[in-house]
Amino acid sequence: MYIKLNNNQIEQYPYSIDKLKQDNAGTSFPDVIAETLLNEFNVYKVKATTPPEHNFAKNILEDTPINTNGEWTQTWKVTDKPLEEVENLKENFRAAAYQEEADPLFFKWQRGETTKQEWLDKVLEIKSRW
Repeated sequence: MYIKLNNNQIEQYPYSIDKLKQDNAGTSFPDVIAETLLNEFNVYKVKATTPPEHNFAKNILEDTPINTNGEWTQTWKVTDKPLEEVENLKENFRAAAYQEEADPLFFKWQRGETTKQEWLDKVLEIKSRW
């Protein structure tokens, strides 16, 4: 993962070795391009970072890399999803949980393979979770 600068300003991110070769079609590059050579073309490596932990109520998007002490680092932007979208997601997760977790217990109870209370406990657990 690379970044291309122009006059110390970000020109393009993300940037790739293929794009570097396209932009400099008249230049012959070695198979493995040293970082010092990349820097001569104002191309710099960006250190990958782990995105924040997923949360269904948040949008997690890659943001503009930052330069700290000469090293470019990937950053992330976390924003709240709209309340209506969060409520719709909760309803979808709740419906899926009923289908995947509670419904099988209901049918087992109907066949005498489990207790009604086990099924009702699962329904309550899903309600409290979502």
